[in-house]
Amino acid sequence: MPAAITENMTFIAQYTETLNKYTYTFYDEDQISVLSQATVDYGTGIAVPASPTKAKTQQYTYRFDGWDKGIPATISENIDFYATYIQTINKYTYTFYDENKTVVLKGATISYGDEIIPPIANPTKERTQQYTYTFNGWDKLIPEKIVNDVEFCATYIATKNKYTVTFKDSENVLSSQEIKYGSGATSPAMQVKTGYTFVGWDSDFSNITMDLTVNAIYTINSYTISFNTNGGSPVETITKEYNSPLTPPDVPIMEGYIFIGWYTDNTIFDTQYEFITMPASDVVVYAKWQIMKYNVVFRGSTSVMFSYVINYGERIEKPVNPEKN
Repeated sequence: MPAAITENMTFIAQYTETLNKYTYTFYDEDQISVLSQATVDYGTGIAVPASPTKAKTQQYTYRFDGWDKGIPATISENIDFYATYIQTINKYTYTFYDENKTVVLKGATISYGDEIIPPIANPTKERTQQYTYTFNGWDKLIPEKIVNDVEFCATYIATKNKYTVTFKDSENVLSSQEIKYGSGATSPAMQVKTGYTFVGWDSDFSNITMDLTVNAIYTINSYTISFNTNGGSPVETITKEYNSPLTPPDVPIMEGYIFIGWYTDNTIFDTQYEFITMPASDVVVYAKWQIMKYNVVFRGSTSVMFSYVINYGERIEKPVNPEKN
């Protein structure tokens, strides 16, 4: 422009054209984390970043669902985009197992926060020879709501079984005992059994694993009858088992005496012994004798002058000599 006007003048404005720049920014859902950003010339295309991801939580799984607004073909202003996600509630599986985790008692896959429902009926464990089992709950507490995959195992209380041990003497029950598996029974006090000796039991009862009947074992005793002949001919002893039938021995002989019988006493001979069956003790019996008696008669030619009855072996006095007219 001249320093001074000296003539009519026309001035025409002149412009310098500068292309505007704009910024686009891609944010994650939190509107803080920048996923991508660029400042470009007006009309430039917008470069869309790779689809973002959102970490899975215990409750939800997230899937990218696009941006919060449509993306124009070219930029014409500053613009922000925010990622959006579809959330899906997570599903978890609970499983109820039997004790050794080989049998599934109940299982279900349910949504996070749903209720865990245990089996309606308590499980059972088959009785063994040694133990009876009682259900004792699950190996962990059952939460009210499911928040992850979870397994439960049944637990049991093992109680040793008891068995009955019966001690018998023939048909008589001596003792009946309830004994835990693996323990031993106690033998009862034995009653004396006439004519027999107790030698033991027919079964071992030191380690009980089932109901058991134990029978007493006896041996029959033998006894001896000895004969005191009190001077008579000897008589052999009799040795036989208890309650065996008896036969009287041969009658002993003693000169001048008559054998009366066998007696259990050797003084007054009050009780005569009966040979029926062998008693349950050794016995000594004694022979009872009756001395023979003899008549001694002194006769005259026509009549008895003197008469005596004397025992065998006795002496008599000579009578007075008779006289004859």
